[in-house]
Amino acid sequence: MAGLEGLPPLNWAGWLGVLVGLLIGLPVGAWILQAASALGGVEDLRFVKAVGLVVLLTAISLGISLGWFFLLASWGFGKGEAGQELFFGSCLFLFGLQLLVSGGLLGLFLSVKYLRGLLIAVMQYCISLILLADLAGVALVVVAIFQISLPAKP
Repeated sequence: MAGLEGLPPLNWAGWLGVLVGLLIGLPVGAWILQAASALGGVEDLRFVKAVGLVVLLTAISLGISLGWFFLLASWGFGKGEAGQELFFGSCLFLFGLQLLVSGGLLGLFLSVKYLRGLLIAVMQYCISLILLADLAGVALVVVAIFQISLPAKP
């Protein structure tokens, strides 16, 4: 495959990271989906159903993303400066496609109309972005406190 030759295989630390990410990400993703569905006016979404929907949406989004990037790589995109700009610019199309597919699946599994499912998917992404921004802010504060506590160099 083009551009993937120099990547190391996933070692035990990588698999541990994937496992920890799944153990933390699934419940948090389910709570975010429950919050988005509550804001969208959908019936009480149970936690187990929310986890199942998060797993389904993640698997389908991953499949769409990998298929899109392998398709672009096989066409030769990403080579040269103009190709890289086009490659990364196509991520906006990919985001929109994933949002439309997520809205359709949420509309199907939550027994609501497509536009309500799309609204829930948009709210899910917005809540996720807000939580990630908060987490990044906390991380910056922790780093700043750590740097302040270090002794000054003479």
